[in-house]
Amino acid sequence: MREIKPVNNNGSIQLKFSVGGKRYSFNPIPGGQFANNRDFKTTQAIASQIQNDILAKNFDYTLDRYRLTPKQSIQSSSQASKPQRLLELWDYWVDKPQPFSSY
Repeated sequence: MREIKPVNNNGSIQLKFSVGGKRYSFNPIPGGQFANNRDFKTTQAIASQIQNDILAKNFDYTLDRYRLTPKQSIQSSSQASKPQRLLELWDYWVDKPQPFSSY
């Protein structure tokens, strides 16, 4: 099996690989940039997870397991507003204005 590596696709990050004779090509990070170190490292981690799943015969052919934000399924409005993954929670915390406390 060939190693799965992130590919520069006009500035975005893409993973290209084959499993069982079928070729896959997808962007695991919507809006991810190849030049962004965080996006690149995250994509490398996703590529490693895919390789491990292929070797363990546990590959998700829908690719939903490997997307940073899975395709939206029908959810209740309260579920949709909550961060579902650690990275989403981190981004929410970083983007939220934090009050400065005086010492």
